Amino acid sequence: MSAHLRIQGGREAVARAWSDALAASSGASVSKGEVSSQRFSNPVAYRIDRTARDVVRFLFEGDWDASVPESIDDMCHVLALQDAEPSVALGSFFRLRQIMLEHIEDEIDRAMLLQLDERIDRCVLEAVDRHVRCREQIMQMRIGELKRREKMLERMRETPVTELGEGW
Repeated sequence: MSAHLRIQGGREAVARAWSDALAASSGASVSKGEVSSQRFSNPVAYRIDRTARDVVRFLFEGDWDASVPESIDDMCHVLALQDAEPSVALGSFFRLRQIMLEHIEDEIDRAMLLQLDERIDRCVLEAVDRHVRCREQIMQMRIGELKRREKMLERMRETPVTELGEGW
């Protein structure tokens, strides 16, 4: 696909534009110029940058059978931790189509546009699936925490005051 598709500013421009959209949807404060080298000092910026680059690379690969990048899973973990509605959290994935169209220089034939569109749809659908799984894991963890608290309160209620010792 990349041989026939010319992009204004190249893949880097698309990756940067989409990184900005991902940062906005994640609620992260990612300043311009933060790149992958800051993996430990700003892990959210690192995940945003990595996901954007991996997805843009996936969109232009010639191999149709290539799987959707695993870095989408990392990004969905970050987005799931936000208390935003899924439509807000995943809005940047839907914005990818518009960003791509804004950066295409030439007229693009219908077949290539459909192929690009299908790849974007694969990324979006995978992101939705992974986001739902991440949210489910978070909810299971919260339920487990509530059950542990309930058991602890029940044990405290059953323990006689004399066994607690002085100071209680």
